[in-house]
Amino acid sequence: MCDRVDATLAARLALKNALRDVERPASSIVWLRNPQVQELLSRLGNGDLAFTHHAFDALPRSRAVEHLRAILVNVGVLPWRDPAMASFEGWVDEKLTAISSPAARAEAERFARWHLLPRIRKAVNGGAEAARPARSAKQELTETIKMLEWIDTKLGVSIDQFSSLDAQHYLTTGTSTRSHARNYLQWRKSAGLPAPATHHRTAQSRPFLGEQTALDLLAAALRDDSIHASDKVAALCVLYFGQPVARIVEVRIADIGVAADGVSVQFSEDPLPLPEVIAPVFLAAIDDRRSSRGVNGDSPWLFPSTRAGQHVSHETMLKRLRMIGIDVQAVHNDVLDGLLRAAPPALLARALGYSASTLEAREHRAGHGYASYAADIARRSRQAERRGRGR
Repeated sequence: MCDRVDATLAARLALKNALRDVERPASSIVWLRNPQVQELLSRLGNGDLAFTHHAFDALPRSRAVEHLRAILVNVGVLPWRDPAMASFEGWVDEKLTAISSPAARAEAERFARWHLLPRIRKAVNGGAEAARPARSAKQELTETIKMLEWIDTKLGVSIDQFSSLDAQHYLTTGTSTRSHARNYLQWRKSAGLPAPATHHRTAQSRPFLGEQTALDLLAAALRDDSIHASDKVAALCVLYFGQPVARIVEVRIADIGVAADGVSVQFSEDPLPLPEVIAPVFLAAIDDRRSSRGVNGDSPWLFPSTRAGQHVSHETMLKRLRMIGIDVQAVHNDVLDGLLRAAPPALLARALGYSASTLEAREHRAGHGYASYAADIARRSRQAERRGRGR
């Protein structure tokens, strides 16, 4: 009993110190005025709410609950667990409960608990964050539920009777997001369950801005003093290095190297040297990170969240980039295609963190990769040489 009382008192003291010692107390004061926050702190104080993840999981999900949980994790009162993993598990329960068809619910639950959740846990156990695989799994489960409900209500058959013709019709008509349901059918096949044969749907178009527009955005991001240094760095990661937002938000301060010969950033195996015009922007972002003056002041992330110990979310970063005029998908296509014209996929894969096969497939689709670019340069050189001999 004494040990439990001492642990509770220590937890309360750690929480009090965390809220008191922030660099910008005004943010804590505003947060503490929230009636829901006051109720949570009162329950922690009188012992009605325990300092455990289990107790917090039993509460209705809210920003206040998750922010307080993040603070307690950051100060060591609660053990660390991947927030995206925990959020996904709760989301799955809510999603399954909302399915009206018993047959569709049973199939969706089997897919979620036997395939999607183990896949995310495997990624987390391997050292990855759950955010990216959880986001993909949400798309897959959402589209799978829509397909299962369509099979049940429109076709009136079971999934075991779902024909290849009907599957192909469903996956190739309607919105392109339906293609995410294909993974469910592939999982059934790999598990030895009846599954129709399907073919991949090819995207009809990809968004592009044009190379000059991407260069103009790059120049504007460097010149515009109204853009915060952190947002400038995020923009440069997209515009200069072709990085996806999911990887940008996971950049740590330790990934920015400062040495006598210059500044570098590391997205994958090899550090990439930063041009002199860009390096000061990265250094400024380290010195003045957004959301780092509250309870997240000691965050290791280059783009810290307002929640203690966490980096900014994928969705928040997308919004920040859109606010400064960057269409991430279109820019991403332009920059990657430009890089593939200048360097072979294997080299880019090591430097940028993509798989070589992904870049090779992209190069093949674009039809103007490094190989054709190099061949064109060689052809022009031979033509110039022949013209020189003919003079």
